[in-house]
Amino acid sequence: MIIFANVLLLVLLLSSSTLAVRAPRFSASIQASQNQEWNSAIAKARTHVSQLTNAQKVALTGGVGSSTKRNCIYQIGSAGPNFPGMCLMNGPQGVGQAPKVSSFPSGSNAAQSWDRDLMYERGRFIAEEVKGKGIHVVLGPSMNMARAPAGGRNWEGYGGDPYLAGEVAYQTVKGHQDVGVIACVKHVIGNEQENFRSSSSSNIDDRTMHEIYGWPFFKSIQAGTGSAMCAFNMINNTIACENNNVLNKLLRQEYGFKGFVLSDWNAAYTTAVAVASGLDMMQPDAPPYGAALLSAIGRTVTQAQVDQIAVNILAPYYLLGQDQSYPPVTCNYSYPLLTPINNVTKGHYTFIRSSGAESAVLLKNTNNALPLSVGVRIAVIGSDARAPSDMSALTQGRYPDGTVYQGWGSGAIDMASIVTPLQGIQSTFGASRVSSSLDDFDIVDVQAKARAADVAIVCVCANSGEGHITIDGNAGDRKNLTLWHNGDNLINAVASVNRKTIVVLHITGPVTMPWINHPNISAVLLAGTPGEESGNSLADVLVGLVNPSGKLTYTVAGNVDDYPARVVYTGTGVVQIDYTEKLNVDYRHFDTNRISPLFEFGFGLSYTTFQYSSFRSMTGNQVLFAPVDDVTMIMTFSVSVRNTGTVAGAEVAQLYIAYPPAAGEPPKVLRNFEKVFLAPGASSTLSFSLSGMELSVWSVTQQNWTLVMGTYTAMVGASSRDIKQTVTFDVVTRLNPSTTTTTTTSTKSTAVATTSTRTSSTSSLSSTRTTSSASPSSSTTTGSRTSSTTTQGGGGANVTTSLGTVTSLTGSFTSNATMMTSSTTNNNNNNNNNT
Repeated sequence: MIIFANVLLLVLLLSSSTLAVRAPRFSASIQASQNQEWNSAIAKARTHVSQLTNAQKVALTGGVGSSTKRNCIYQIGSAGPNFPGMCLMNGPQGVGQAPKVSSFPSGSNAAQSWDRDLMYERGRFIAEEVKGKGIHVVLGPSMNMARAPAGGRNWEGYGGDPYLAGEVAYQTVKGHQDVGVIACVKHVIGNEQENFRSSSSSNIDDRTMHEIYGWPFFKSIQAGTGSAMCAFNMINNTIACENNNVLNKLLRQEYGFKGFVLSDWNAAYTTAVAVASGLDMMQPDAPPYGAALLSAIGRTVTQAQVDQIAVNILAPYYLLGQDQSYPPVTCNYSYPLLTPINNVTKGHYTFIRSSGAESAVLLKNTNNALPLSVGVRIAVIGSDARAPSDMSALTQGRYPDGTVYQGWGSGAIDMASIVTPLQGIQSTFGASRVSSSLDDFDIVDVQAKARAADVAIVCVCANSGEGHITIDGNAGDRKNLTLWHNGDNLINAVASVNRKTIVVLHITGPVTMPWINHPNISAVLLAGTPGEESGNSLADVLVGLVNPSGKLTYTVAGNVDDYPARVVYTGTGVVQIDYTEKLNVDYRHFDTNRISPLFEFGFGLSYTTFQYSSFRSMTGNQVLFAPVDDVTMIMTFSVSVRNTGTVAGAEVAQLYIAYPPAAGEPPKVLRNFEKVFLAPGASSTLSFSLSGMELSVWSVTQQNWTLVMGTYTAMVGASSRDIKQTVTFDVVTRLNPSTTTTTTTSTKSTAVATTSTRTSSTSSLSSTRTTSSASPSSSTTTGSRTSSTTTQGGGGANVTTSLGTVTSLTGSFTSNATMMTSSTTNNNNNNNNNT
């Protein structure tokens, strides 16, 4: 079976490696092209607006029809020639509140794939279904950070690192808009929890805003997003949808946003303030726009402001060619069952199945417990393995049961049916060889079935969602990090009678794992929220048709008190949510405080093994201090990765950067990654390019991105704690041409696999998987592309800032393109991923 699976894997992996469907990295040429396209669209919008009355202009700014009787969740009416109106619908995982659509893997699963091609394809396929329904704007992607592990909508977003979140956002927006659908990135900014989302203030300092929470939105604007949704919450005690500092200064002036800003559901209140602060569209109904805005013209609102709002709304419409034969709307938000039958799924289930499998994260695999042989007798345990009894529960606020394939709320998809884990396993291994016990509390039957089987697969879950729905006391945010439906007891009961117990986690974020070191728990697979093909995706991994290659996008702590931030559950008035951890989000906090996690950010096992070698800088070991931008590459690194195992598989090489002490950064930050699919024995050289902005930090004093002089360390590894090799380089005021070499070394890091000796309370890593305490380095991956530039530059006077004394940003942008040689010492060339 393994040989057969390996042949299929090889075919799949080779085909994947040749598709290269990702959107290209942002560059000066892309920037110039986008600016030209936007300028043309804005000119068309201005011509259109010049033909409208004020009443027609104002009609663009608010929803039409009763919020309980409309085709789309947000909808604006016609306004003049060539504009029949605009339909806006959820959502981030697919078309919400509509029949005959697909439920795609969640945003968190897309991020877990660490595969830019998959991210782009997912965005494109979602948009194909959106456009097929005649919808103009998809309310997504969602890119709020997984700051608090219990955050209700973490499953919609992209995890705990801003660089990774930014890459998923960029590819998703490109995928949406390449089809002609306007992306609406959300929620700007600070909507990291659901409790008190309409009565709280997210208090974020300037540097943290830029380096953490603003970064994914910046990347989405680089991608050309046509719209953005402002959040319910306040930001630093100013309403997000009436926040001039965020909407005008940050999004438009600093990030270059050219589209329209719309409100979350009734999230703005004062007409003149909202207009002046940069809000263009109020949804779902008109107030405080509509009649209130029309009457304010010439009093508290100027004619120029109203004209600009109308231009902002119409420009993306023209940018994406929606004035040219766009499909008619075939949605009925208020009565979805009355919608004309319009199947837009287009065979997307094949992508959903493969991406659900690729995004699965293998956390434990003792003695190569996985993959399984087709001849084994399997007991499938737990209610998470069966179909929900109410397929609309997650969108309608009713208590859900059955398998978790998505979270709840506006991001959820109404499905008539899905493929359950039990169905997928039966189809793959044969129904006659699969028994099941699906009552989580009938321990007698559970143990009887588990005892009689060769392998027991326990499917457990923990769900969360949007705050307007409370399920079992979970008001969107989870009230704790434990498994639902007696999950921990169920796992222990099965493991006590079956020596080959496999745990499958369908979860929306980290959970506690007090059972992780049980000697009979042979494997743990984090399937996440994989969408409608959940069972088939799972079975493909279990049998080895797909080699798991997902990596964690958040840290799993050994103790819940180790996390840097928590959901605020109690409070009165305007609840103050202080982001006191600042830059130390997720793994940065664990590194800064030398806390050993249970499973670190970026971690994930494979059925094969990989070797890293020849990590070096391709652009010298010096960078000239100079002004930076977001398009010019100033450093490029390369590394060779070889598949040293016996089956095909994919590895995610992760690039981290350790900054000089004066920068005030955490010990390491992710700055690039690349996923490579390799046949057994094959190798590939990966390159990681870094723009000046990606190597910089935000200076509060200078109000700009700035390089910090000193010595940096670039690190490449298989996770944030499994660093394979390092390279040092310097940011200097004057280049030294004689300094052209640096040394690449390997940190002390052994096996990539986990063993059965993880300690849940202290998270000590076993002796067969020693983590490195060295600071990792970062750089940006562009696949096989490299980029280096050499221009003349200058220095400037020293300026004392919050970052210490740095040289002021004067002169031309400069980088050193001198090729360097490197000597390599590697103590970890043949890591075993199967312990």
